[in-house]
Amino acid sequence: MKRLLEISLPVLLVLILLTLGLPGCSSQSDVVEVIHIFKAQSPSYPPPPGGWALMPTGPHPAAIQEVFDPGDKMNLGLVISSQIKTDVTFSRFTFFNKGTGTEAEVESSPGDLGPFGPGSKVHLAFLDPWDIPSEAGEYEIRVYLGDEVVASALFNVGVWPASWGLEMEIFPAPIHEVKVIIEEPHPPPAPWVWVYIKGGLPDSCATCYGTNCQYIGNTVNIKITLQHPKGAECAQVYGHFEKYIPIGGNQYVSGDTYTVNVNDYMTTFVMP
Repeated sequence: MKRLLEISLPVLLVLILLTLGLPGCSSQSDVVEVIHIFKAQSPSYPPPPGGWALMPTGPHPAAIQEVFDPGDKMNLGLVISSQIKTDVTFSRFTFFNKGTGTEAEVESSPGDLGPFGPGSKVHLAFLDPWDIPSEAGEYEIRVYLGDEVVASALFNVGVWPASWGLEMEIFPAPIHEVKVIIEEPHPPPAPWVWVYIKGGLPDSCATCYGTNCQYIGNTVNIKITLQHPKGAECAQVYGHFEKYIPIGGNQYVSGDTYTVNVNDYMTTFVMP
């Protein structure tokens, strides 16, 4: 009997460890390495640069990532862990209202749930952005695998976070000059068509905020926005900014005429 116990106890311990999980073994919580919220632009605009995927945010970053106005829409970026062994398909996404404690499922497309392979970097809801909650407040988007929240990120609707400092208003920049620059000789390394832009800064507090490009047929639409602290008293000194923006090269056809719109400023060029 004693000999039987000596054999059985080690086996029993192994079974217990396998049931509880050994230290260092992966779990569902290790599925997502990075989560990042985006404010949706027109689907004709390209996805944002991939630098977000290199941010060491982890699956549950503590900082508020975005502030939305009612009526805005959302995209979501995820980096799937390269340590998992099989594709992953999420069960649902939800918006959790931190003020009221209520949770509502996001109306997402089936493809937004996966499957996603190990190590993949995915941009969800880019072509069909998600409607955000209409009620102002502080929220959390939650990513579920089964019944477990494996990733989450914070955002606000209509509420500027105190940790962000002064609340900013975003508006289109006034544009004064636009020139198209085509590099020689043909074809140099891409990109080889550039747009030079000179714009205005209405006062000493205004700064550049963002730039987006949209391609529709033979038209390139560029949107440049400024940011300005709400209610701030600023020196009424009109300033300027200059930008050089690459708009590609290989897609243009020799002899064709193209239109470039920068906010409300329009110019054209003929491809040599």
